[in-house]
Formats: sequence, C-alpha cells, structure tokens
Amino acid sequence: MIRTILIHPKNVFDPAVSGEDRWPYTWANALHVTTRERVIRRELLIRPGDRADPLLLDESERILRALPFIKDSRVRTRPVGDGRVDVLVETLDSWTTQPQADFGREGEENRFAMGFLEENLLGYGKSASYFYRDEPEGVSHQYSYGDPQLLGSRARLNFIYDNTPTGNKENLSLAQPFYSLDTRQAGGLGWLHDDELQRVVQNGVETTHYRRDHHEGGAFVGRRINRDPLSAHRLLLRYSYITDRFRSEPTTPPGTLPEYTTRTGPHLEWNWIQADFIKETFVDRAERVEDINLGHQAIVSAGYAGRSLGSTDVTLPLSVTHSFGLRRRNSAFALASYGMTGRFNTYAPGQAGGRLDNTLYYLNVNTYKRLPTEFPFTGVAHLESAYVQNMNTENLLQLGGDRGLRGFKSKSFTGNKSILLNIEGRAFYPHEVLHLAYVGGACFMDVGQVRAQGETFTRKDVHASVGVGLRLGLTRSTSGSVYRFDVAYAVGPLPLQDKRVVFSIAAGQGFKRSANSYEKFPGLKSTGD
Repeated sequence: MIRTILIHPKNVFDPAVSGEDRWPYTWANALHVTTRERVIRRELLIRPGDRADPLLLDESERILRALPFIKDSRVRTRPVGDGRVDVLVETLDSWTTQPQADFGREGEENRFAMGFLEENLLGYGKSASYFYRDEPEGVSHQYSYGDPQLLGSRARLNFIYDNTPTGNKENLSLAQPFYSLDTRQAGGLGWLHDDELQRVVQNGVETTHYRRDHHEGGAFVGRRINRDPLSAHRLLLRYSYITDRFRSEPTTPPGTLPEYTTRTGPHLEWNWIQADFIKETFVDRAERVEDINLGHQAIVSAGYAGRSLGSTDVTLPLSVTHSFGLRRRNSAFALASYGMTGRFNTYAPGQAGGRLDNTLYYLNVNTYKRLPTEFPFTGVAHLESAYVQNMNTENLLQLGGDRGLRGFKSKSFTGNKSILLNIEGRAFYPHEVLHLAYVGGACFMDVGQVRAQGETFTRKDVHASVGVGLRLGLTRSTSGSVYRFDVAYAVGPLPLQDKRVVFSIAAGQGFKRSANSYEKFPGLKSTGD
C-alpha cells in the first residue's frame, strides 16, 4: 500500500551534475519556472492508500514523459515497513520559453518562421504561442492556447487561429480523452473552420487552384468495455458534420472546380490498445527516452451520412487500421502498420452509386538496429506503399523533397499509387555538447515512385537519391527534435529541375514512420505507429 507520494520536480539544468552548476545554466534555471508539484500530481494514476501497482507506476512515468514540458521522469517505490511504500516521483523540466527563429530549405524551397512559444506558463503546464511564417505561399500569423488540465480536471482545451495569405483557420476543441489505459470513459467536442486557397499540384506543376471553405464540427463519447490491465477495448460513438464549398478564382481553369459537398451523420468506432512498451534512445530523437509500444493497436470505424440528415450524398465512411511491433535480438525491433480509410457511396449527384470513393490503402514497415559501438549508431529502414481507389484530384499521393525523396523538389511526383524505401544510418558523438545538444551525422538512400491512375510501376521511372547530413539533437527543448542539414544527390531522370544536388535544412528526420506520401489524406486515423 502507498503511504505517501513524494514529488521532486527538477529545473532544466541539475546543479548536482558537473558543469551545470555554473553560469549560464544557473542563469537559465533562474529564468525558468519549475513545473508545480500539483500539476505533476494530477497526472499520476495512483493516490495514497492505493496498492502500489507496478503497471500503474510505469504508465504514470510514461504519461509524465509524454508531456511537452517534461524532459524525463522516474517513478519508483521505497519500502517503509508494514507492507507500505512511499512513491518517489522525479521529473526534469524541458526549456519551455522559446523565442523562435527557424529557417529551412526542402525541395528547393525556402521557409522562415519566427515567434514565441511558452509551453509551461508559470509552471502550470499551459501553453500559448504566436508565430510569423514566410513560406512559398506567403506570410502567415498563428496564435494558439492550450490547457491540458482545465480548471484542475482531466479535460483538455485547445484553440488555434491561423491567418494565412490564402485564408484563415480556426480550431477549437474541448475533450476528456482516454488519458490512460484504464480510463473508463471519455468525451468531447470540436469545431474547425478553414478558408484557404487550395492548389492542386501534379508532378510538380500546378494544374488548378480554387478557394475551399471547410467547416467541420463534431462530438464523441466513449467507454472502455473490458478490464484487462494490459489490453483495452473501447467503443466510441461520434457525430460529425463536414461541409466543403468551393469558389473559383479569376485564374481558375474552367471545369476544375469540385462540387459542393456536405456529409453529416453518426459513426461507431471500436479501438484496441495492447500495452507492450520498450524504452529506447537515439531512435528518432537524440538521448531522449522514447516510449515505443510494440503491442497491437487497432481501430475499426463505420458510419452513415444520408440525405435525410442533410448530406448531399448517401455514403458509408469506413476505416480499418492496425499496427504492431516485433522485438528482435541484439537491440533491434520492427514496427508495422497497415489499413484503409474511405467511403462507400450508395448515392452521389451525377455519379452511379455502389462504389468505394477516395479510398486509401496503405502499408508501412520500419526496422531499427542499434549497434554496440562507442558512438551511438542506429540503422533505420523504412518501406511504405499506398494506393487510392477512385481518387479525388485534391487528395493526390505525393513524393518529393518534403516527403521522403530528399534529392528532388517538393511535390515532384503525384498520382494514385506510391512506393517509398528509405535506408539511413545515424551516428552521434557519445557526449552532450555544452549540456545542450548531441552532434552527429547520417548517410542515406531514398528510392521511390508515384504513378497516375491506369499506369503501372516501371523500372525506368524509379527515382532515387543518396546523401549525407549533419544531425543536431537538442536535449533541453520541449520536442527534443533532431535538426538535420542534408545534402542529397538525385540519381536518374530529373523532372522539373536542373540541379542534381539539393540541400535541405529542417527539424525532424528526413522521413516519418508512416504517411509520407499520404500525410494529409482526409479521415486518416492513427494507431500510434
């Protein structure tokens, strides 16, 4: 039984660590407000008087580590006699006050951003930000606010307002999620409005553009339906309203404007999460502990949108996803995910009913291998394939400099079927530099192809790039992101570009574990892969 819970929140730099007990680290600590004890206590799944369940202690540690303002956490017990224990909770803060100036270059396009982000206002865990961005599309201003413990509860409030050169975006959500594996019930509601200029790019060439006024609202309730401590089955009932209105611009090509659509109706969802976590470092981030779930995770969702409910067509939204991991010997593991998402139309204006529309099928496989070398080395291989059945022109699959093919311009290749292979080796100097970052390098090879409707994959249309890069893993920031500076050389044919060497500077790895070619596909559900 738990007698008491002792919480020890530490500042960004630990004076007990050699070198962190002098300026400028003590100065940084003085400027930073350490996370308040009650904020950490609210996230714990245990209370005094409870049994010291090792599963809940481990999950509490993972929940704390997942908070953006916590760099690392440790939850352990200390026997005090009579079968009782004290629970000791130690956390180390991230640096959350972030005046930001960011720049990047991917696929021969420059991006610049500056602003201010605070992810732990006065130590209460709330966030607020303002960003100015200058991108190829123009200048934008973004404001946001988030509260993960609204009025001291488990409810989460998030608001974003984005004023861009092509339109505005407002997003508001209020929800109590399934915050732990054992959470019995959840619920929430949300609203999104997005008015933007949408550009349709095929193989690096803009084919049309128009204004899209998107409204989306919905609410959900959910309940866990079993009691297995390591495997949660949940049922959720959702109701959603989605409408898209399209307006032509003076230069919009005739005949390219999509039809007005509204889809509204209920959805029933079952999801399954099996807990089998491993703790790794130097996987996608440097030094930071990454909690990776090798257990099975699945989502099955089906809905109905009918004309009697206000929809412009009669459709059945469908989604099935599954992900899992495998342990291998000698510090190796693999992650896989596959699924489909789309809709079955029984009626649509001007179209024969009874067919699947805009339906995505995908597969991702990732393998990671840590080598027992003096310099932390991780070998990564990623294989991804996707296919869209009866595709809409605004939902093209894409590959390019910003989507896994670093030797080419952004959005260089589009179509309805894709395949991508990335192989990369990452090595880091084994000691933290100036208590701020790990420095390393990478060598990589990217191979991919996208084909249009009715075309098949061919050997001559395979596009590849090879390259090397510098890696800078920030250890004290909230994200712990690895910044990369890559030089890629394009192999094979060069569509729409005259340079074989492409430089890219960006936060994050050069490819993701999934959804490189179908990142913004509508209705996509993640199982945490």
